[in-house]
Amino acid sequence: MMVDEDTRNALMLFTYTFGVGSLSMGHIFAATGSILGSIVLYFFSACNVHASSLMCRCMTIAPTHVRTFGDLGLHACGSVGRYAIVVSESLSCLATPIAFLVLAGTELLPNITAGFNVHLTSTQWIVATAICMLPLVCIPTLRDTVILCILGSVSTLFTDGIALTVNFVERPLASRESNVSVASALSAFGGIMFAFGSALLIPPLHRQCSAMGSATLVTTVSTTLIYVTVLYMFIGILTYAQFGCMAPATLVESMPHGPWKVLANACMLVHIAVAYPVIMSPTLFVIERSVFGKDSDIDTLKEKLLRNAEGNGVADSSSSADAHLMGVKHNAEYKSVESTEAQEVGGHVPVGPSR
Repeated sequence: MMVDEDTRNALMLFTYTFGVGSLSMGHIFAATGSILGSIVLYFFSACNVHASSLMCRCMTIAPTHVRTFGDLGLHACGSVGRYAIVVSESLSCLATPIAFLVLAGTELLPNITAGFNVHLTSTQWIVATAICMLPLVCIPTLRDTVILCILGSVSTLFTDGIALTVNFVERPLASRESNVSVASALSAFGGIMFAFGSALLIPPLHRQCSAMGSATLVTTVSTTLIYVTVLYMFIGILTYAQFGCMAPATLVESMPHGPWKVLANACMLVHIAVAYPVIMSPTLFVIERSVFGKDSDIDTLKEKLLRNAEGNGVADSSSSADAHLMGVKHNAEYKSVESTEAQEVGGHVPVGPSR
């Protein structure tokens, strides 16, 4: 299935950002009230859009060998910046999938199998879910997940649509104003931060973009994140209008037992399965490159170098590559990239597969 580059990037970013957090928007408004909730949601959204756009610009103007968030930290702040970013990025990329496993094992799968007389503990469900996720984690690059991202995005929209519709039909309106407290507000802030935080996916997206795709990445990212914010606001306001301060922790939790609840849980499970490898991809790329010496995106790098050589001339691209490498501490992680740039300097840029 052929998908243009901007659409592919938008789908992957949408799958990464819009997911489990959407189910808690009503609870966030219930904890903070309609006015404060709207202001906080807008503020965090603006911060997220700004940070992601700046990340796109940084990756665009950075030297060619800067291909991950850790590389950018090394280039800007030396080894301290690199390790600080790698540690924080790894914690985020690994902690979120763990939360997904817990959600699937404690709520989604038990609700889906409630009518099938399956008796497993939460721990057993979590282990089973982790085993089922292994083939998805082995997908080589983000580009190969584009069809799955379409499925994951549609599944999330189905989950929210089913939950909102069923709750409005089955549950009476019980709108009550919230009594905002510090504890509830802090809890809501944590939920909002979990719903955003898309900047970690920008380096992988940029790494797999062509030269033309990199030029439009800022617009694609900003448009997608604004669309996600509008959906968050819509879901939060609708849920708060119905439940008021009594809004449940998740929309699915408030649904009455029945086939619609099973379908909503199944759709969210599909989203989790798709988002799992997408969220882990930044850390998995670093592990593959550092430990196994494998670079799954080397072909895209060679294509960019070839375009630069053809557009600027070999002499110009040589001096540009030399300028990029000046002042950068040589590292084993950069060997494959430096050798590619060295070949560009010599006028021989391989364009075939590296493996």
